[in-house]
Amino acid sequence: MFRRFVALVSLAIIVVGVWIIKTQHAKDAACAIRNGRTTTPTYNANCSSVITSYFAGFAIALLGALVFVFAVAVMKRRQRRS
Repeated sequence: MFRRFVALVSLAIIVVGVWIIKTQHAKDAACAIRNGRTTTPTYNANCSSVITSYFAGFAIALLGALVFVFAVAVMKRRQRRS
């Protein structure tokens, strides 16, 4: 029961990470338009928080994926034993 709960929580964590990435992508697009950037990824001080938020989103999504894989592996292992 607890392992299933952990798997569901990890899926929720993945969704939060993807949501952060999606919202930061919209802010990055607005920042790129404001700075006149077309293809070259240059960031000024006003848009530097976008990079940090991207990293946080990817880290949260990766953490959720790792926890999910671990929970599923433990559930499979317990299922084989019984």
